[in-house]
Amino acid sequence: MPLPAVFIAKSEAAIRAELIGFSAATTAAVLRLRECATRDALRAVLPGMIAFHLPSGTPPPREPLLDEMRLREDIGLDSLALTEMAFKFEELIGVRIEIREVTSITSVGGLLAFLESKMQL
Repeated sequence: MPLPAVFIAKSEAAIRAELIGFSAATTAAVLRLRECATRDALRAVLPGMIAFHLPSGTPPPREPLLDEMRLREDIGLDSLALTEMAFKFEELIGVRIEIREVTSITSVGGLLAFLESKMQL
């Protein structure tokens, strides 16, 4: 299945503008995802997205992110940060995400699977 049309139609400049404050590596990963919608491309976006949304003072997650890593206990991503990250994906990719859908996600693998299903990868 293809990526959402709204995401494919976004220019590189528009994507860069939506990702102001994110690392250059995260922006590059999002641009690659737009060009090549694969699980690996989506996985490459996660470290930067997670690091950006971590509460202040929380160290960035160690890489590589493993599927079994727990978002709260191992990475430090609280429920507010997870919700904010979901809203960023919704805005950026153009898929509808309900808050109730993300409250049960507890691991990197669960987050990846959820995003894959939303993006129909």
